[in-house]
Amino acid sequence: MFGFSGIVWSQTNRIPKDTMPQNDSFRTIQWMADSFAIAITKKKPNAILSLFPRFGTFLRYHRTLLPEMNMPNRGTKYLAFKSSLVRKQKRMRKDMKRASLSFSRAVVQKVKVDSSMTKDSIVFCKVRVYYKKRKTKFLVECHGIKINNQWFLLDGFLFDRRD
Repeated sequence: MFGFSGIVWSQTNRIPKDTMPQNDSFRTIQWMADSFAIAITKKKPNAILSLFPRFGTFLRYHRTLLPEMNMPNRGTKYLAFKSSLVRKQKRMRKDMKRASLSFSRAVVQKVKVDSSMTKDSIVFCKVRVYYKKRKTKFLVECHGIKINNQWFLLDGFLFDRRD
C-alpha cells in the first residue's frame, strides 16, 4: 500500500511531458533526413509527428522570435502547424495513390540535404528523398529547422514524379 501511494504521487506531480523542452543530442541533420525517409513511408502520422518539436521546445523558440505574442496565440499556432503537417502528409499520400505510386516496394535511392541561414540567424534545411519503384522514380521533399542545436521537421511534403 505504501508503494502504491508513492507511484500515484509521482504521477500526479510530474511536469507534463509535452510542455518540457526537448534536449536530444542525437537530432542531427542527417538523423532527421534518415528519419524522414523512413517516417514518410508510414501510413499513420505518428512517425512524422515525432520529428516535429514538442510544445515546450516550440514555445521557448517562439518566445525568442516573437516576444510580443501572447500565450494562447502561441498554442493555437503550434496546433495549426501540427495539424497542417498531418493534412499535408495525407494529401501527399492521396496524390501518390492517384499517380499509382506507393511506398510498399519503393527503395530509397539517395537522401540529399541542403541547409541555409536567414538574416536573423535562423538555420533551415531542405531534405530531398529520392525513391525508386521499378522504373519509376519520385521525390519527396520537406523543410526542417534548427532549434537549440537540434533539427526538427517544419513543413513541406512536396511530391514530384520523375520519369
